[in-house]
Amino acid sequence: SEPTPVGEYTIQYGNNYTSRWGSYFDVKGEFTIQVTAKVTSEGTVAPAKKMTFDKTVTDTDGDGIYDLKLTLSGAVGSEVQKAKLDILFIVDTSGSMKKGMSSDRDANYPNRRIDNVASAMKSLVDTISENSDKLDVMYSLVQFDGPSSVSGYGSQNNDASTLVNWTSNGASITSVFNRNYTPENGTNYEAGITQGINQLNASSRSSAQKIVIFLTDGNPTAANNQKYSESNNAAFMNAANNAVAKLNCNQFYCIGAGPDFGSGELGVTNLNALINNVGTDASATAPSTKKYYQATDTTALNKAFEEITSNTLYFLCEDVTITDTLH
Repeated sequence: SEPTPVGEYTIQYGNNYTSRWGSYFDVKGEFTIQVTAKVTSEGTVAPAKKMTFDKTVTDTDGDGIYDLKLTLSGAVGSEVQKAKLDILFIVDTSGSMKKGMSSDRDANYPNRRIDNVASAMKSLVDTISENSDKLDVMYSLVQFDGPSSVSGYGSQNNDASTLVNWTSNGASITSVFNRNYTPENGTNYEAGITQGINQLNASSRSSAQKIVIFLTDGNPTAANNQKYSESNNAAFMNAANNAVAKLNCNQFYCIGAGPDFGSGELGVTNLNALINNVGTDASATAPSTKKYYQATDTTALNKAFEEITSNTLYFLCEDVTITDTLH
């Protein structure tokens, strides 16, 4: 079908709703959209993002006072021009990732924390792959751990590495953490984040949306050039916050997996600090979307990845204004 002509459109609508006094159809509203198009060098037209509009009116408390919710979502990409996404996973592979999701005891494959993370990552990649007609996606995987002994020092060279360079093959990402993968050593947030920044800089796709998912199962026990400790969180987080301030991306997510991220735990404070500091350096730009998740069990971990997948696939429509008038 032909794309909608360029211009401004005002769409009027009405809704039925029911209260304790009966059914009504006297709610009216309108919204205005700007339709744009891009002409490529070959002369073809790439239509604007598809948009869905949803309006809900509910009487939550039965008191005759109604809540109005207006929702817009835009499908990324089109058949003519695919949306470019660079998705970077920064994953904690310290020794505690051998434990069960809700336990402090070591578990066997496939019940280790690292196994649950691998499964959730696979679900994200599989869902995004189903939209390959609209998306041009590249993936990369960075791991981080920490010193191998309590007398060791954090080291950028030893505590983080790129396991999978930028690739369009999602399966190469999800197959790394298999039954033969053995998590080990301490936890150096700074090294993982710094390696992630280096990996983002290695991407040549400047026009791609950059999405970073940082996942850990515990608090930092080291920072670069600082000795291992389980009681020096402030210093290690200061190093991590300084590093994440230089991270440039469009969306940034932190996931805390395991019991260290329950309500009131120090781990939650640490994740919140990363969210507050990401992209705040003068050399960087803060992401438009940032959030942390407390994944204390497998269900919560999967829900976190489901929400991140949804945010990855859908962006807010551009140049859209909504005006709703109740009569």
